[in-house]
Amino acid sequence: MAVRAPREQLLPLLASEIVPRILRHYTSSGPELTYFAELGCPTGRKKGATDAELALSFSQCVSEISLSILSKGDAPTFCLPQKRLLLDLLVDIIKAEPLDALVSPVRQQVMVALRHLSHVPEQLSQEENQALAEAALSSVFALPPLGLAEDAGQAPLPSSVKALHTGALTSLSELVETLLEEEVVRVEQRESANLQWFQQAFQLLGYWMVSEREWERARALQLGVHLLRAHCQKTSASPRIPPEQFSRLAGALGPFTCDVLGSIRQGAVDCIRVLLSTQGTQRPRGRLVAWQLHCIQRKLRSESSPREVRTASLQLAKVVSRALPPQEILAFLRTLLEQLRAVSPTCDQAVLLWFEVVVKEQRAALKDKIPDLVAVICSYVQQSEDATQRHSLAQAVCVLTERHCRAVCATLLQQTLLPDRARMELLVAVATYKDNSEPVLRHLLNVVRGEGRGTPSYVMALVSLREGVLALEDCTSQLPLLSKLCHALLCQLSSTDLKSETPDPSSLKRMACSRMVPLEPRRSMACSQSPLIDDLLHHLLPHLSSSRTAYRDLSLVFCMEIPGHSLLHTPEMLNLLLQEMLARSQDGSTTLRALALRGLGNVATEAPHEAKKHQESLLATLLQAAANDSSPEVACESLCALGKLWGCIGRRHRVRALQAIAGQARGHLWHVDDSLREAAFELLGQLARATQPEEDKSFAKEVGRSLTALLLHFREPSPTVAKACSIAFTSCAPFVGLQDLTGDMEAGQLLVDVSGARHIHLMGKVCRQLAKTNPALLGAILADVPQYLCCTWEGVQIAACKLAGILVKTADAQRLRQLDLDRLLVALRPLCHDPNAAVEIAASEALHATQQKCQQSQAGSARSRRRRPLLPGWLFGRQRKGPRLESRGAGPT
Repeated sequence: MAVRAPREQLLPLLASEIVPRILRHYTSSGPELTYFAELGCPTGRKKGATDAELALSFSQCVSEISLSILSKGDAPTFCLPQKRLLLDLLVDIIKAEPLDALVSPVRQQVMVALRHLSHVPEQLSQEENQALAEAALSSVFALPPLGLAEDAGQAPLPSSVKALHTGALTSLSELVETLLEEEVVRVEQRESANLQWFQQAFQLLGYWMVSEREWERARALQLGVHLLRAHCQKTSASPRIPPEQFSRLAGALGPFTCDVLGSIRQGAVDCIRVLLSTQGTQRPRGRLVAWQLHCIQRKLRSESSPREVRTASLQLAKVVSRALPPQEILAFLRTLLEQLRAVSPTCDQAVLLWFEVVVKEQRAALKDKIPDLVAVICSYVQQSEDATQRHSLAQAVCVLTERHCRAVCATLLQQTLLPDRARMELLVAVATYKDNSEPVLRHLLNVVRGEGRGTPSYVMALVSLREGVLALEDCTSQLPLLSKLCHALLCQLSSTDLKSETPDPSSLKRMACSRMVPLEPRRSMACSQSPLIDDLLHHLLPHLSSSRTAYRDLSLVFCMEIPGHSLLHTPEMLNLLLQEMLARSQDGSTTLRALALRGLGNVATEAPHEAKKHQESLLATLLQAAANDSSPEVACESLCALGKLWGCIGRRHRVRALQAIAGQARGHLWHVDDSLREAAFELLGQLARATQPEEDKSFAKEVGRSLTALLLHFREPSPTVAKACSIAFTSCAPFVGLQDLTGDMEAGQLLVDVSGARHIHLMGKVCRQLAKTNPALLGAILADVPQYLCCTWEGVQIAACKLAGILVKTADAQRLRQLDLDRLLVALRPLCHDPNAAVEIAASEALHATQQKCQQSQAGSARSRRRRPLLPGWLFGRQRKGPRLESRGAGPT
């Protein structure tokens, strides 16, 4: 009746009578909302809307009203006042439908009504159309798939339910298609309209395409295929896809060709086929490309194996890559990388697969786009906090490096906005990827050689070189390059500029430190004739005779660490090395002198026959350096070298050398430098273990002079020095008659004894043993104690106080009368007021014991003088003493 009714009668009645009555009837089903029609706007969910029959009748009425309006010729000039109210009511109905099941055709009929009503003037805004489409998509896509109930063990769904699903999806497709086409009509320019259509269509579907639920992704792609086909049929024969839209859509769809469901893979291929057809890819080879795409689609079915799926995805990637316009390659790759970690691990693998194919196929076109592409990847790395995604992005950089190594490395070094750690990880990844190691390391080496020192690129290249070499699993094939790399780095570290004649001491120190750490591995490599060391020495040995100081010092400092290498084990080469090291040990910077002294010790260890020939000059040089109080570093290296040289000294010089070497070690036992004290104790222990029987008497004197230090430095603040002291005491104790104590001494427990009780017990046993066997040595120890009472180490101070108390208690009265205790008392008295409570208590106890012992000694001396008997002179057998005794005896009478 509405269709046949005259226009002048129908349209006014629709707005004034028919639509208000429909609204009143629909809203009156909820008694609490009877005021709804008078207000003219929806305020909430209506009870009447929950009735399926009422909702169906209402949606059918809206459809018929909309069709009646649209059937009139002048419909565009007529505006239905209640249009937005009707839209809101329909949207409320569709939102109220349950999302766990589809039991009625309400959704389908409501979407049909929405599609018809959307054509009725007035036109909706873009935001309103988008909200309408999103509500419809949420209502249908969220429904569980038909096979989910059967998988859960429920009875198979009837055909009517399947028909409801099909009808709902069809109505949804038509509704979204209508809403999108309205936006195209709104825009006057065709190119802008196409661009806006593609943007809005895939903006609507984008959320569902990356859903965690497989069926939602499958429905989104099926709807995408329908929309693309419908849009292409309605547009003209001119190019339909705006610039960069093909690359963006193909990049977004490509990873879905490896998704878990065959329907998703099929939908992705269908979308790409439509895009390729609109690009003109199927012309003039239309049949060939169409058949190729058909074969690819067959391999992506649900029953296909993962290998078949990967092969088909690879083939499709090649087809898409050849269809890409050169100016859209960067946009395609950018969109492709955006899909990482968006859906599933299989899709991530497809991203890297497609990326590799495009990089390989479009190598020439990508040549001038590498900096931009690497910058894009670095920006993604910087924004990502997902370790898996960062790893995938690093894989993409590695793939790019295979074809564009120099450009990728140069761009990575220039990405200063990217954190240093992230840049280093990317450079290490490309250096260890397949066959990239040699070109990447060579490029980094060229950067180190060519860049100015201190620049960000120079520092990053150095760090990446170090980490890259450490990460290499097999260095055999890279040995020639690694030797050049080591040579270049050593040259860089030896001086600021290789053309300079003056070496940089700080650089030499850094070079020494960099090599002292891996010293033992390098020596083992040298002994086993490592090809790397051999090749490196071939680069360095010519520098020994160079006129440039920097070159000469570089080669010397390296060779002095491995004098036992076969290339250096010739009389001429060893003699040259020795002369150079002897010269450097007496002249040059402190660091260079220390390195030369270390080299002399290495010669004594690895070339003892050569050291024996020059033992006098070596011994004199090392003793002179050990006496250097201005440089602990030089003195420490000289003591270490003396310990190595001791085994090379001939029997004729050993006694004199023993006294001199032990004297130098004893002089540094309480030096402020920890390393120097440790070296001194280690040297004493080495001498004790290497002393021959004929040298025992001479060395025993040196041990006696050092015994105070050996007893007190157990309480060292430095654990390494305390351990060296413990080892030296164990080795030296037999020379002063304390061999019975070394078996009972547990050095490990002494070092971890926090209270010091075990140490006090050890000092008591030592003093009691010496009181029986060597009382004179006990007095020498007591004479040395005051200097340790004035030291700055708390543990040693307390131990010295304890030792002083033990000594005065152990020594007999006659020995104490012969000793000068005033110096000990003077040193103890200030410590009785020390801020440290432990020091104060220990000093007070020692002072009290010393004073008490002194008083007892004085009292005993006085008593002995009063009770001394007068003996007759004939008992002595000497006549000259008689008169003295007679006169002495006559005095008191």
